[in-house]
Amino acid sequence: LDEGSSIADEQQIAKEGIQTGIKNGDYLIANDSIQSIRDIPLPLTDENGLFGTETANKIEVKYAYELDYSASGDPQPIPSDLELAMNEEVIRSLMASSNSSVVGLSVSPEDKILGLPCRPRTPGSLCTVVEGSMTIFLEEGAMSGYEDVLALETIQLGMDTDAFILANDNINDVRYV
Repeated sequence: LDEGSSIADEQQIAKEGIQTGIKNGDYLIANDSIQSIRDIPLPLTDENGLFGTETANKIEVKYAYELDYSASGDPQPIPSDLELAMNEEVIRSLMASSNSSVVGLSVSPEDKILGLPCRPRTPGSLCTVVEGSMTIFLEEGAMSGYEDVLALETIQLGMDTDAFILANDNINDVRYV
């Protein structure tokens, strides 16, 4: 990239490289500093939580989690912040897979706080159950395989290792259920 290139330019080139790589099965390096999928600047998704391309060939992935949040905080914005963080990790996992026919990923449908109580594991926290979901878009005509399983495994591992705790200041703990 030129010295005058902005971070937004680098992110767009990285996204285009990944998207092209998805279709070709090869992962393109957008510039010399990007050696792996982990080197690509965040966010990978656009302002609407979409990465790549939407197609009619899609898989909706559903999951649930318990959310411990600060008693002084508002839980309403937390699921959307968590969704973005989770989707970033799922994108990275799917892109690292050589057999993937994924061309896009979306945070839609929106995660919903169910209002079901749960027992907080963090002192001073409140707890609620959240229904999460995302949509994986596949190449037209491609058969879905393991993409939903890999997405769920990535989300569960991220929750188990506290990878999403920093998505919102009011998050104290997140547990896959």
